[in-house]
Amino acid sequence: MGGVRLGKLFSRLVARGDPRRLPVGARARRNLLEAPERLHRCGHHHPRDWDANLVRFIMGAGRDKVVFETNKSVLDFEGAVAGARELGLGEEAERALLSGNTRRVYGLRPAQPATAVDDRATG
Repeated sequence: MGGVRLGKLFSRLVARGDPRRLPVGARARRNLLEAPERLHRCGHHHPRDWDANLVRFIMGAGRDKVVFETNKSVLDFEGAVAGARELGLGEEAERALLSGNTRRVYGLRPAQPATAVDDRATG
């Protein structure tokens, strides 16, 4: 699937609004939870700036509904990931936020651990 096509798909899936906070209004939050294809993206803001309600949502009902993103020119990637890990989300919620939900949306397999190269195969 081409990058432009994936980008269009992803933009249809992502809820609009301030990425630091949950969508305003009960109806918007209900739509986010009830539509299986709908996600909320957290990006362009350091995790330390995220609203406490958003963090609780990630830890609970919204664990599979939030994706993490950075705009490397705006945020330092390593610092933003470290900030997300400092939120104390728990292992499952952290994995879903940092990679699992995005992998699910794009149909990507989990990363495989690196393996040693067999010297006989290269020699």
